[in-house]
Amino acid sequence: MSAPGRPDGRSQQRAGGKPAGPSLGRVSAKPAGKPAGKSTGKASRTPGKPKAPGRPGTRPGTVSKVQARFAAGVRRRRRRRAGFVVVVVASGLGAGWVVFASPVLAVRAVEVRGLHRLRAADVEALAATERGRALALASPSAVATKVAALPLVRSVTVERSWPSTLVVTVTEREPIAGVPRGGRIALVDADGVEVQLVAALPAGLPLLEVDVARSGPATLRAAREVADAIPATLRRGVRSVRATSPDGVTFRLADGTTVVWGSSQDGPQKAAALVAVHPRSHGRRVVIDVSAPDAPAVTGD
Repeated sequence: MSAPGRPDGRSQQRAGGKPAGPSLGRVSAKPAGKPAGKSTGKASRTPGKPKAPGRPGTRPGTVSKVQARFAAGVRRRRRRRAGFVVVVVASGLGAGWVVFASPVLAVRAVEVRGLHRLRAADVEALAATERGRALALASPSAVATKVAALPLVRSVTVERSWPSTLVVTVTEREPIAGVPRGGRIALVDADGVEVQLVAALPAGLPLLEVDVARSGPATLRAAREVADAIPATLRRGVRSVRATSPDGVTFRLADGTTVVWGSSQDGPQKAAALVAVHPRSHGRRVVIDVSAPDAPAVTGD
């Protein structure tokens, strides 16, 4: 039996709550709530918390060499892009200054082409307002408007020629006939515009008795077409070509014959009819009407 007051295999407690001595059976004291076992030195994870992100094999809070190289590459690409943008903007500003503000590309010369009667100096003077201005800002249309106002100009084009020239190409009015005017002869073009006033009719131009102001340029053109359609055998004997309308063209020959031609249409047929009829009436003053070439008519003057 065990001795009284000494429990077998159990620790005895002294007064004051302190154990009397080591127990026969060793009891390991562990902190409450911690499982017994060998400690691994690693912090335990609370159940239910997600694992910290990271590449396998890397410690949390560390950056791998691959990640570092990737980040450095991104930074280099950003620097290159920023540098490219700076270069592009600087180049654009520089090019804009050269084109719009630099005297290198300013208008320094005016080249005039296509003149026969006009003086180049008269045309250049009209473009003088553009000299010194940047060629890109020069106004070809403004110059063309001024030049087109000259009486001898039929049409005009103005173009930029880099680096510093305006090219003015003029098509002058060409006379197609002479019209009697106050004892002199006015050379007129197809629009009835007076090109030049001369004392004698130049060779190759017919003399047309047409009141252009009243009858219009269409009448003038019809008279010129009839003058060209007169048969070569009779052309030298033409004294005058007269027209009061596009359909009312007549002319007089040296032998006194008056030819009623009508409009400028059917010129070859009318010429053939005139040649066929004219010899019969040669020597007397008659009127030959070939306005209807299939039935020419001959009447006394």
